[in-house]
Amino acid sequence: MMVNRNSRILGTNVKKIASNVEVMQQAGVPPRSISYFISRFPAPVQQNNEKFRKSLDEVISMGFNPLRLMFILAVRVLCETPKPTWDYKVEVFKRFGLSYDELLFDLQAVLLYSLEKRIIPRCNVITILMQKGFLKENFPVMSFLTYNEKDFLNKFVYNYKDDLPQLVDVYSQGMAL
Repeated sequence: MMVNRNSRILGTNVKKIASNVEVMQQAGVPPRSISYFISRFPAPVQQNNEKFRKSLDEVISMGFNPLRLMFILAVRVLCETPKPTWDYKVEVFKRFGLSYDELLFDLQAVLLYSLEKRIIPRCNVITILMQKGFLKENFPVMSFLTYNEKDFLNKFVYNYKDDLPQLVDVYSQGMAL
């Protein structure tokens, strides 16, 4: 399965992978999680040791527990996301009223979805629904990101088309940015 996901792993320096596995072991990541990480997400473990260690240390400093699956998912996201992209996404979410802690809680959703095609258009729609009183102020903002396209449109755009016909345009324009 690992070869199917990333055939480049066959040409990777085994010492580099072993070194990064050792870093995970030293951080207290269980062997089962390490195996899962390598088989599901081989690209991060192929990075140079310094970059990998830096991402792992940052995840630890964020408070993620190395014994939990979310730890390796956070390592994956930080390894695969350039720093300027991370900073930009954090700033966009802060503009929509999310705290840094909320971002960390939903780290994978924050970083793996496209800002232009998913996050910004949906945040624009949700913001209007909240401003107009259709959604409560304490609406869990991150929850709408995980809906597939059809379900999101049905629940948050088409469901309000009689009251707020501009939502279709708001959503479409957000995707065109």
